Amino acid sequence: MIVVGNIISKEKLTGISNNFNQITEIPVENRIPTIIIGWDLTKTLFPDTSILSKKVKENIYWTFSPTEKRSLFEDDLKKFIEKSYKDFVKDIKFYDIDPILFKVNNISEYLQKIKIVANGFAYLYVNKIVYVYNNFTVYSIDLELLDFIGFDRQMVLSLLKESTTFFEVDLKKFKNELKYLDIKYIPYLEHKNATKNTTLSDLPQG
Repeated sequence: MIVVGNIISKEKLTGISNNFNQITEIPVENRIPTIIIGWDLTKTLFPDTSILSKKVKENIYWTFSPTEKRSLFEDDLKKFIEKSYKDFVKDIKFYDIDPILFKVNNISEYLQKIKIVANGFAYLYVNKIVYVYNNFTVYSIDLELLDFIGFDRQMVLSLLKESTTFFEVDLKKFKNELKYLDIKYIPYLEHKNATKNTTLSDLPQG
């Protein structure tokens, strides 16, 4: 399970995806976005918090509880959820391995070019694009573009299947994440599941 944020509340909230830990206190090592539900609880945990600022400290926020101010609670929680998913991928770069852009002359040169993705996680999306996650970067390989310029897509796919963890996935597995994240992040999500890293602790800090 991928965890992108913490929600601290005295009572369990309904309708929250399992990408969020629902807990009652601040984790000792807090590396992911965290929101405290309720002004009273916030003041208990952080007595010096100002009611004029929703940011308690780095990566920690607060909002009113539904019984205190429901409209503000709903708006703040929605923004927090969106921010949490955004932060989850903020350090992931995107690189399109475009043979035209890089003036690749033939399929042999292109095969050399895509060796950069070796040992990554590769996902074929609707038989059109391969997305590969490797070393904090998502790479894109457009198979239809390869067809258009006369490059053999099967040679590319064969190399990828030999050099990467090439996987298939039912997109329902990541239905919560895909409400907020682009399809290109599927191999990164799969990588996080496979390596049992459910927080951002392996991402560059600072």
